[in-house]
Amino acid sequence: MLSAEEESHLRAVIVKDRHFVAGEDLVSEGSRPTYSTLLLDGFAARYRVMADGSRQITALHVAGDFVDLHAFPIKKMDHGVVAMSSCHVAFADHADLKAITEGMPPLWLDTLVDSAIHREWIVAMGRRSKRAHIAHLVCELFVRLQAALPGSHQGQDAAGLAYLYALKAATAPVRFGPKHHSVEPRVTTNFLSYVLAAVFTSVPAVALADWQAVEEVRPYSISGMSGAGLYASIGERGPKASGFGRAIAHTTFKLTWTRKYEPQGNACVIVTNRPKLIITYTLPKPSAALPAAVKSSWEGFISGVQAHERVHGETIKDMVKEIEAMSIGLTVADDPDCRKIRIELTRRLGEISQRQRQRGRDFDKIEMGDGGNIQQLILKLVNGP
Repeated sequence: MLSAEEESHLRAVIVKDRHFVAGEDLVSEGSRPTYSTLLLDGFAARYRVMADGSRQITALHVAGDFVDLHAFPIKKMDHGVVAMSSCHVAFADHADLKAITEGMPPLWLDTLVDSAIHREWIVAMGRRSKRAHIAHLVCELFVRLQAALPGSHQGQDAAGLAYLYALKAATAPVRFGPKHHSVEPRVTTNFLSYVLAAVFTSVPAVALADWQAVEEVRPYSISGMSGAGLYASIGERGPKASGFGRAIAHTTFKLTWTRKYEPQGNACVIVTNRPKLIITYTLPKPSAALPAAVKSSWEGFISGVQAHERVHGETIKDMVKEIEAMSIGLTVADDPDCRKIRIELTRRLGEISQRQRQRGRDFDKIEMGDGGNIQQLILKLVNGP
């Protein structure tokens, strides 16, 4: 714990703060930060990205942690730190930290505690059973959250949740820690999701893989020196639309899966289902330089069209995430040859795909209907210079 004087010195070197959303990097692997990041609220995790794109969580962080203090002397980050929930952080400039570190031993004690926790993680991942690993992780979170929020309701809730989750996660009752850890939990849904995410991403078990969609733009050439001329060219050269003429733009995707079925007893389970998603946006592009006024009008038009297509892209990504979440751990009984599970998976994929297509149709109906956004963009382009 810091003394009042030490806390005052630390507050003095905080140069700014920032909020991050879940999934956003607080600090990126390979970066050379000139500041250190103090987690004020939320959950974060250190991670390394492997050559095949998969990710390994190597540490968890709670409020009160300097998530990258060791980057101060090392300079280059050999790992990343990602927000696992909405996070509020503060930044302390390295030069200012250097000026106060000699008088603040507790600041460096934080790195020694990190090292001790890392050693326990190595033991857990190498030698402990999955049940023991989860139990140890929950105990770790219990103690750290109580230390981060001593005496507060949030600290009690967090610690209570950790204990409760250990009991629910194991296939049989698990005993760990002294009896006074049996805190009656008062749990919020958000808090539950944060801790469950932390647990499941750190234990080697059936889990969702990390992946990123590849998004590419495929332009098609149009001509014209006015808004009306450009739109007429789109009508002649735009991508063919099913059922009627040509479209202004089009979003397509290619989706493949790396999937592993594993017999377990008399049942079959999907233990791996990693997607490879390529989204292609087909968009118009003038073949020649435009007059200044027309260029300004065109940029407003194409920006709106791109935003429209990106919504379709996000719908596709949501569909893939839904498929992944549905399929990982999918189990079909009485299927030792893993044949029935393929039929069941195909049925569920069809339902999810149909919902995605319907969402796209509903969105287009609004955007392209009378007074809709796309209609307004077209009118503004055609009636402009």
